[in-house]
Amino acid sequence: MIYGQRAAIALGRGSLHDAQVDAETGLLLVEDRHFANLQLLAVAISVHVERGDVGAADELAQRREALGVAEDRAYLDDFLVARRRLRIAQGRIEEGVADLTWCGERLERPRSAGAELLAGVRGPALASLGETATAAALAQEQLGLARAA
Repeated sequence: MIYGQRAAIALGRGSLHDAQVDAETGLLLVEDRHFANLQLLAVAISVHVERGDVGAADELAQRREALGVAEDRAYLDDFLVARRRLRIAQGRIEEGVADLTWCGERLERPRSAGAELLAGVRGPALASLGETATAAALAQEQLGLARAA
């Protein structure tokens, strides 16, 4: 869990090297079914995508997908967002948007700050698919939330 948190913080700060080291160390220490595995994989996938190593990111995503991702688990949202980044980098934009939509639905169950963050990421992806009306609606919602804050 500590390696997962450290990896996520390092990634958020833009330190790809530190994020990768902590994520890979954590993955060596944790069993595949451990809940922290999703967070560690999410960071590792994101690091590889940021570095342009889509093949390595895809291998990590497939490792998790082999175990199943449909169950409601801690850090599933982190994994879905990372997989979205991978899918969009692979040119699989519709699948990436589907991951964001699923993640958004999960986050809205009890409304959370994460749902607003996802809308900001989902809008540009939807616009690139030609769904400009939906993207514009999300942008308007984001603007309203920003003004309210």
